[in-house]
Amino acid sequence: MNEYLQEMGAEVKETEWRLGDVVVPQLQVTSPVMFLVQLEDEEWVIEEAEEFSHLAPLEVRAKLSICDARLAFGVELPPKDRTCSGLRLRADELARRLIS
Repeated sequence: MNEYLQEMGAEVKETEWRLGDVVVPQLQVTSPVMFLVQLEDEEWVIEEAEEFSHLAPLEVRAKLSICDARLAFGVELPPKDRTCSGLRLRADELARRLIS
């Protein structure tokens, strides 16, 4: 993933999220827009994908039911922007920049 993002022209650095003894590797994309990427492959991801597959259209159910990992994207907001509307605005901005 790191190499793929760099080939696309993004500036990427390796980082991690910690809680006690748990360490989750992450990639921090710093340019053209700042966001975090982490691979989630815990057992609950499989269970969640199975649940979603029951709600999905028929053409994607089989794909979801075999999913065993996912990429999670996030942003770290300054304290003044840590509201639902601030997060939604940042997510919309991130999506626009990734698509364009």
